[in-house]
Amino acid sequence: YVLFKDKDNYWSSNAPVDTIRIIQEGRSTTPSLVLNVSPAGSLNTLISSNRKEKVEEMKLTGELNGTDFVFMKGMSNLKNLDLSEATIVEGGDAYYHSSQIGGNYSGTYVPKFSLNTKKNSIIGNMFPSSLQVLTVPKNLTLFKGYPVTVYKRTGDRINGWKDTPNGSMATYVFNSNSRIKKVLFPEGLTLKEIGECSFYQCYNLYEIELPNSIEKIGENAFNSCYNLTTIKIPNNVKEIGAQAFYGNSKLTSINLPNKLTYIADSLFYDCKNLSNITIPKSVTKIDSLAFANSGLTSINIPNNVKHISSGAFMGCSNLTNITLPNTLRSIEYFTFGGTGISTINIPNNITEIQAAAFYQCTNLEKITIPKNVKSIGYSIFQGCNNLKEVSLPNDITCIPEGAFKECSSLSEISIPSNVTEIKQEAFYGCNIQSLIIPDKVETIGHSAFYNNKPMNKIVFGSGLKSVEGSAFGKKWGYYDEKVYYIDVTCKFSTPAKVSPDSFSNGVNDETKLYIPKGTYNSFYLSDWANIFEKIMEL
Repeated sequence: YVLFKDKDNYWSSNAPVDTIRIIQEGRSTTPSLVLNVSPAGSLNTLISSNRKEKVEEMKLTGELNGTDFVFMKGMSNLKNLDLSEATIVEGGDAYYHSSQIGGNYSGTYVPKFSLNTKKNSIIGNMFPSSLQVLTVPKNLTLFKGYPVTVYKRTGDRINGWKDTPNGSMATYVFNSNSRIKKVLFPEGLTLKEIGECSFYQCYNLYEIELPNSIEKIGENAFNSCYNLTTIKIPNNVKEIGAQAFYGNSKLTSINLPNKLTYIADSLFYDCKNLSNITIPKSVTKIDSLAFANSGLTSINIPNNVKHISSGAFMGCSNLTNITLPNTLRSIEYFTFGGTGISTINIPNNITEIQAAAFYQCTNLEKITIPKNVKSIGYSIFQGCNNLKEVSLPNDITCIPEGAFKECSSLSEISIPSNVTEIKQEAFYGCNIQSLIIPDKVETIGHSAFYNNKPMNKIVFGSGLKSVEGSAFGKKWGYYDEKVYYIDVTCKFSTPAKVSPDSFSNGVNDETKLYIPKGTYNSFYLSDWANIFEKIMEL
């Protein structure tokens, strides 16, 4: 520590004092070693077995094979390794031996395997778990987890087991090294790809600058790098694999290059501190769960995007502003489920909105579904408890299961004239005050309007054939017991099938059932008379 006083008032006892702490960075308890390994496989002749655990930082030149990496993996305190002027060659001992992964009986498994060095390649499990900083060789051409075959075992002990290939998996370059903090790529590197699982579960990796030569980032490349806060993607990158940045909870900023054509599956899943991102105009597709559970607050999707897959923005509770392009034709299931949007403009070219697309968007208050939409999926607005206004297109023919379930602020709804079926729990737990069922509706499903506050008026259209159990029921005592359905009007002449509990706890002896003129006997002899005491012809 060094103390400084104001030079103009040096002798004054009241002179301000500044304190500066001076720290020498990068100092090691052991000297930095520079060793030339020649021939390959001779590192163990340069460092005695008794001293290898004392080495904390080291630069190697010359040629390195599997025998050298076996020795290095035994250097349990090695923190800083510089291979910038070294060359990895084939030969020497296998540096890694695995045990079988998976069961011996039915199911998938990976048999035992060994890893040997490959020319100019860094592949799975090459380094000691103590390593914190690595500088890769200048002539490196391959950097990825080593792929191994996964087998599926079928059969039994009596008839014999049968093993067949069933895909592949990659070993991790750093084998889930929780200590690696920084990887340096020398200038002039021609490496084209950061391969799959390269930095998988490197929990303390906080800094990396990729070389400009990189064109591809493989699947799971930076998956679960919890302390990675920022990364610059080179402009030459054309492809980023699925889950490449999955679970990077401290990632706050990232640039996407202009050559990227799609956002891969679960690419930024659970990146909770990633609040903003710019999607390049070159992107035409956003895969499933691409930004799910991330911290996005707004997103502008460019006009070239033609497809957004299921759950792409699911669980983005801070996402309040979404701009969708006119090039979209459908909104897939759970795409915006659990987001923080209060309103959204759905493009006119959309023809389909799939199941749970806006599930539990608790801030959503108003939405208009364009006239070109022909179908909506089940639970599309389920749990949107602040939804007050919704406009449905005339061409839909079905209100699906749970479509507006628990939309407790929805007090009115206009059901399109072409609807023929209202499925179970479609409006369960809403607050609809008055309801007109169109003439083409034939079936009202089980609990379709269950637990709505009893309505002032219900009008059933002329085509109704069935009202299933609890369709208009309510929980006993859930509301004031003195509040019941007031007027129920039937436009159909032949009594529709009705269950004894279709209006359970919603009807009393003051509730009036109005029926077409000349149909009293038909209704009196039907199950409707078991529900309503006052039946009146219009």
